[in-house]
Amino acid sequence: MKNLIEKPTLAIFTNFFIDNEERLQRMKDSFNSFKDIKPKEWVINIRGNLKHKAGNFLKKELGEELNLFYLQSKQGWMYDSLIISEKINSDYVLYWIEDHILIVTPKDLENCITEMK
Repeated sequence: MKNLIEKPTLAIFTNFFIDNEERLQRMKDSFNSFKDIKPKEWVINIRGNLKHKAGNFLKKELGEELNLFYLQSKQGWMYDSLIISEKINSDYVLYWIEDHILIVTPKDLENCITEMK
C-alpha cells in the first residue's frame, strides 16, 4: 500500500515597503516568478507611498485569495507583522521579499515543501 502524505499547505507572507516605481516593478516581477505555486493563502501588508498601487495590482492578480493590509503603526514593522501573522492558517510560511525571484519551477518548490512535511 502506498504511503499517502497529505499535501502541506503554504502561506505567502510579507510586510513590504513600496515607495517608488522601481520597488513596485521588482515586486511585480517577483510575484510573476512564483505566482503559480498556488499557496493556500497570501497574507500581505504593504507600507509606503505606492502601497495602494501595489495592493491594487495584487488584488487584480489574486482576488479573494489575498488577505491584504495597509498597517503602519507607531509600534513598527515587527509589531505590525505579528498582528497580520495571526491570520496565517497554513503548515508552512514563505516569507516573500519583493525583489526575490523564484529560480526553480513551482513544482520543485512544491516537492521541497512536501519533503519538509
